[in-house]
Amino acid sequence: MNGREETFSKIMEQTLPAAHHDRAATAGARNAHALLCMSVDHFGGIAAAAGHDQHDELLREVGARLTRALRTSDAVVHWGADEFVVLLRNAGDRRSVARVTRKLISACNGPYVLGEVTRYVTLRIGYSLFPSDARDMVSLLRRARQAIKVLKSFRKNRPAPTGDAAIKSSPEAEGHCPEPADARIK
Repeated sequence: MNGREETFSKIMEQTLPAAHHDRAATAGARNAHALLCMSVDHFGGIAAAAGHDQHDELLREVGARLTRALRTSDAVVHWGADEFVVLLRNAGDRRSVARVTRKLISACNGPYVLGEVTRYVTLRIGYSLFPSDARDMVSLLRRARQAIKVLKSFRKNRPAPTGDAAIKSSPEAEGHCPEPADARIK
């Protein structure tokens, strides 16, 4: 685990146990926390074509766009390779989280000027809610990653909630969605 991941883990550990013991936080969806996991589509190809310096600049710019689009109470970290993780504190219900994910997609999708080359980037975002989907960071991250897998299977650029909700949230998913795989935490 690198320094950013350790810092993010500490933020999660401070936020989730406090919410777990707070009856108001666990009783109302409006006080739910959300963990968003996002990946940059076709990152390997972009990184290979852009070179190391431009690859790093792309990641910095994606992180900066995410940070500008979020509240100061939220946390974002580059988790590794093409993956970013965001903690939305007091995120509200699933509709509220879906609005935030659309805002993040809008902020990040589009052209990035890397040296003399312009690359177009799109994000895929999966999320899970505390405490309704899981009550610990590892499980929240696993479920958010499962949601991304479901989303990628549809080849659509939209947020995907977790578990059964991801399967039932989209009409094309009915009867065509594989069971979510047990994602391994890297």
